[in-house]
Amino acid sequence: MYEGTIGEIRMFAGQFAPRNWAFCHGQILPINQNQALFSVLGTMYGGNGVTTFALPDFRGRIPVGFSNEIPLGEMAGEEAHALTSTEIPAHIHLVEIKGNHFKVSAEDATQARITQGSSLAAPVESRGRMKVPTQGFVQTEPNVELNSNSVGLGDVTLQPEGGNQRHENRMPSLGMNYVICLFGIYPSRN
Repeated sequence: MYEGTIGEIRMFAGQFAPRNWAFCHGQILPINQNQALFSVLGTMYGGNGVTTFALPDFRGRIPVGFSNEIPLGEMAGEEAHALTSTEIPAHIHLVEIKGNHFKVSAEDATQARITQGSSLAAPVESRGRMKVPTQGFVQTEPNVELNSNSVGLGDVTLQPEGGNQRHENRMPSLGMNYVICLFGIYPSRN
């Protein structure tokens, strides 16, 4: 590789770091052996700033231009993520409610006089006699499924779905090495 600028980072397809370059794997380096590079990087990527500093770590990462949301030297994002209910779009779950089976019979009456609420129909008086008009379903056979319009339903509770499993959160990628120039041309500020 031609001579680089100290602190310059390049992609390199080889399995080794070229002379005067190092992989960007977050290594901790001694300041006393790398003073020029330390003067460029400081402790932006780690180290104690007294005896050590760190190189950037690009393993599993891509570089992006820094901003207020991602300051220089900060890592952001995650390789896998488990969505929460606030992160998914509004949607509807299908609910299937199966009817109940019960016997409706006029043969087993236990009251001499039918009162409102004790029957599927409300009693009415006609010509001095109490009658229970049949306005809906009547069946003497047990376990006959009623029309869904004739049975009131109780509360329905939807159970949570999903397993809170993390999913891959990475764009299609190709693994490459990033290398940083350790020794070379010192960068001018002008």
